Amino acid sequence: MRKLACLCGLVLALAVSASAQDYPKAEVFGGYSYLHTSVLGTGFSSNGASGSISVNPSNWVGLVGDFGVYHRSVLGTGVNTVTYLFGPKFAYRHSDKLTPYFHFLLGGAHVRHSFPVGWKIAYTAGVGRPRVGPFPPKLALRN
Repeated sequence: MRKLACLCGLVLALAVSASAQDYPKAEVFGGYSYLHTSVLGTGFSSNGASGSISVNPSNWVGLVGDFGVYHRSVLGTGVNTVTYLFGPKFAYRHSDKLTPYFHFLLGGAHVRHSFPVGWKIAYTAGVGRPRVGPFPPKLALRN
């Protein structure tokens, strides 16, 4: 009985120390984005905005949703692109100054132009890089 009580005490002590390790439960990003695409060897550039949200169920794994909206206009012809990507993120949170992470995102892109044809759908993928600091506790830079 005494061994069981010691084992329960050890498990509770470890659980308390594990819960003391703080990590963000969610991370939000928003910013300017530049999109360069190529169709039949001709390159096109678009400006826009992108944003993402990462929900972190633990300190090393998260689920990411990334969304972008881009616009290009040439000679009165507008092209709008909407992208959406989803996937896992793996972070190594052992420093206050640097949190390296890797994410692999898959999704799609919708392209709409002012030609009569309308929407076109494509598939997209993205790979992430680390963010660096130091910054105030709630802010970080993402490359």
